[in-house]
Parts: sequence; C-alpha cells; structure tokens
Amino acid sequence: MLTTPKHILDAKIANNQLLFPWDEWQAEKAYAPADPALQERLAKLSDRANVAFMLACAEWLIHRFDLVSNDPLPLMYVEAAWAANIHTAYCRYMETDDDDWHGPARGPMNLALAMIVDSLWDAQDNTPGEYPAWMSNLVLLVLSDSAAFLDWRDQVMTRLEQYFPAPDDDPDDIFEEEDTRGDYVPREVFDLSLPFDPSTTNALCEQFLGGLDHRQNHCLHHPDEMLNFEDYVDTPYKMPA
Repeated sequence: MLTTPKHILDAKIANNQLLFPWDEWQAEKAYAPADPALQERLAKLSDRANVAFMLACAEWLIHRFDLVSNDPLPLMYVEAAWAANIHTAYCRYMETDDDDWHGPARGPMNLALAMIVDSLWDAQDNTPGEYPAWMSNLVLLVLSDSAAFLDWRDQVMTRLEQYFPAPDDDPDDIFEEEDTRGDYVPREVFDLSLPFDPSTTNALCEQFLGGLDHRQNHCLHHPDEMLNFEDYVDTPYKMPA
C-alpha cells in the first residue's frame, strides 16, 4: 500500500468534521467549473503529467478522510493507477457502485476514482487539463484549510512545467505509432522536499513497480493477465527496456 507522503502528513489535513457543502444529486458542483488559469497550465503538460498530478491530488483528498474512513480501496486503486500511468495493462478497469459510495466522505472519493478511470481509459475524449483541474477543485472543497495544498500545488506545477511539457507534434509524421503520452512521471516528483533529477526517472519507476504486489492489491493485474493484452509486450512489473 502507498505510504502517506510527508507533505500530506505535515499538513495535518485529516479531521472528522465534514462541514463542506455536498449534494449527491448535483455532484458536479463539487468540482466544476475548472479554474481556467490552472487548466491552461495543465493543458501545456504531457498526458502522463496530467494523470500524475491527478493522482497526487487524489492522495490529498483520500487522506483528508483518514479519521472517518478506513476503506482501503481508494488508495489501492490510486496505487494501481500510478502503475497504469506507465502502462494501463497494470490496472483493472473499475466502476464503483454509487449505492455504496455516497455521502460527504465516500462521495468525493468516488468522484475522484471516477475521474482517474476516465483519464486513464478515455483520455482522448477529455478536454486538455480539465480533469486534473477538476480534481484540484474537489480537494479544495473537502479540505478545512487549503493553504498547504495550494502552496504545494503551485510549486508542483512549476516543477511539472520544467520537466514534463507536452511533446511537440510532428505534422510530417501522420503515422507516428510511438507513445505520445510523454515521459514517465515518478511519484517522487511530487515530493518537494527532494530535488528531482530526470535521469533517475526509470530507476524510480522501476523501484515503484518492483514494490507492487498484485496478491495484496486486487486492483492490479496478475502478470499472466498483463501478457494477454495485445499492446503489452514488456516484462510485467519491470520498466520497459
């Protein structure tokens, strides 16, 4: 299971007071519309950077509810989604049952998981930058004090802009078949207490994959299942050669 990031621990965001507005029948009010300035910045990042930003924000949201929810599924799915940002063959597609995921704690977590699923499997249908900007809004809604999150978010965006801009399109190569989602984005990018060296990306991702256990996290695929995916040709739980 994912360990809680230091910046989230230091922010002390968990409490049992759920005083923010929550309407199950108008859930879109919890996250829309997107902040246009943030969405514009996110749209200039790679697809993998957008998904990684969403996942890092989702960890803030999930840990905000640590004192009122002990369901392991949200963090299990986020862990699998970090792997899916390397290749979607790692992670199971999931649809939650809204009857089980409602209320001011489980409802926002349900929305966050749905956004992650849509971003991983329906990215081509999404407006650039919109989903991660929505996720940021959802975090801001549920936090009692958003100062630490906003400070972290601003610094993270600067780091992402430096290292993970959207790849340039090549108008002369209309048959391009390479992965166009951009460079891999290690989870450590979002730990601002550490410097980030892009040359360590593969080693960090390899360490992350090597620490996963599909037997403990049912949101992850078994290696044999991964090998049945037509578009997966690598070694499960190893970085691509």
